[in-house]
Amino acid sequence: AVPNWTGRLPLTGRPIAVLGLLWLAGRVAMASAGLAGNHGPWIAAGFDLVFPVVLALAIGREILAARNQRNLKVLVLLALLIAADAGFHAALILEADTRPWLRAGLGVTLLLIMLVGGRIVPSFTRNWLAKQPGTGPLPVPFNRVDAVCMAVAAVALALWAILPEAPVTAWAALMAGLLHLIRLSRWAGWRTGG
Repeated sequence: AVPNWTGRLPLTGRPIAVLGLLWLAGRVAMASAGLAGNHGPWIAAGFDLVFPVVLALAIGREILAARNQRNLKVLVLLALLIAADAGFHAALILEADTRPWLRAGLGVTLLLIMLVGGRIVPSFTRNWLAKQPGTGPLPVPFNRVDAVCMAVAAVALALWAILPEAPVTAWAALMAGLLHLIRLSRWAGWRTGG
């Protein structure tokens, strides 16, 4: 998706192969950490963290080279995902509770889906509907309503990461869900099924 955001050519050849190998090395290190004794968690952490850091650097380079400030949010979310991954590994090494870090990582992943999906789905729907006969509401492009929905969702997910059973978390999650129903209704998806 980065080439579509930036208008720059996609990574090919050696750079994409290196990214693939770094991803694979992280998966192998995580799966085989128990074979390395006491050093296993450290080795797994090192290999597992290299891929997202290099990926974020590659994406950041493209976004900055294209002077595409709009997509710096993606880099912020990737940095938060890396922080959650590092926190998970630190908790694992220190034999602490890893669950808050797992929830944080899942929460950031959901925010990435909300951000990217909230741009792509309305855009594709708008393009399809514009080619159809008849009139009707077209999806509303990403605007302040979407930003408020994202902010409330971010608060709810942060609360879920640190206070998963607190009543305030449930209320924040309910508010985020209701706001996202409103957000979804603005995409006019019901007009495509017919």
